[in-house]
Amino acid sequence: MQTEASQKPIKKPGAKILVVDDRADNLVSIEAILEKDNYTIVKANSGKAALKILLNDHDFSLILMDVQMPELSGYETATIIYERDKLKNIPIVFITAHSYDDDLIFKGYRMGGVDYIYKPIKPELLRAKVAVFVELYSKNQQLQLQEKKLLTANIFLQKEIEERKASEERIKLLNEQLIENNESLKQMNEELDQFAYMASHDLQEPLRKIQV
Repeated sequence: MQTEASQKPIKKPGAKILVVDDRADNLVSIEAILEKDNYTIVKANSGKAALKILLNDHDFSLILMDVQMPELSGYETATIIYERDKLKNIPIVFITAHSYDDDLIFKGYRMGGVDYIYKPIKPELLRAKVAVFVELYSKNQQLQLQEKKLLTANIFLQKEIEERKASEERIKLLNEQLIENNESLKQMNEELDQFAYMASHDLQEPLRKIQV
């Protein structure tokens, strides 16, 4: 008979998400909303703290970042994040309590943000958007992996083609040398035949004189 504990399904760790907000209650709230989807949540209470985390850990599928933060705003933090090649493919969703005009919204998109979520956060909307962007990031990673595999295969094939061309060149050179050797041998045989003929003629001349 199974106990209640043994009947619980074992959850596997899901995608890792970095949540950046200077208010602890917002960090806790977002974590509580997303924990049922089995994401690994890493929290940072400032832009600087987020950058420090990202210095050592690049394995994030998504960054949820508050726009209004002291010292470094969400926009400024995003700009610094995307200056690093290892981080530039991580999607950033900005979280804000303000309704910005189009210029500021476009500013966020220009800095690499993929979407906005407005406070107060609607749990189902947050979960839905996070699920979409995590899936897109996963697909993008798979495509990049396939691209790397194809590139490696292409390099291997190119090397094989080059080696085959080099072998063909060597064979061509050997054939040319063989033809030259055959010509030299033919010429030597002709010279040898001519020498033998002349030698035979020179030997036969004294014999003819003796017979006479």
